[in-house]
Amino acid sequence: MDALLILAGVVTLASLVLLYRAYSYKNEQKKLLLELQQEASRLVDRLKKRSASIDAKEKEDDYINDYSGLLSSPTYLSTLCTVIVRKFGGQIVLNKDDFDSLSAQDYVSVYVDTNNDCEDIYLCLNSTYPGEDPDSDEEIVYN
Repeated sequence: MDALLILAGVVTLASLVLLYRAYSYKNEQKKLLLELQQEASRLVDRLKKRSASIDAKEKEDDYINDYSGLLSSPTYLSTLCTVIVRKFGGQIVLNKDDFDSLSAQDYVSVYVDTNNDCEDIYLCLNSTYPGEDPDSDEEIVYN
């Protein structure tokens, strides 16, 4: 009988050890899985930041080379007005009559001549680019 009691104790003890080892193994797997998830999350965050900085750089490069983007920039339009006022003696007076005299058909075309080194900008009222041949189908400027 003592042998059976000892055997039952040993089997119980062995079962407890196996259960503890299984529990520890499962906890180690959970910890490892959590560490892998955290590392993957950090990696994804770094990739998103890098991608965002690359996208921002490409957007900036595209913006610099895209004249239509410049024309939608308040800073660029303010600079353009400053250049125009300076070019015409430092003062241009616009009054109500100037605005009233515009018709619905009046428009300003903006042309950028990229054929020279300084990329001249032409602002033309109700007309085409001054150097353009009206009969030509070839577009020589960014419009």
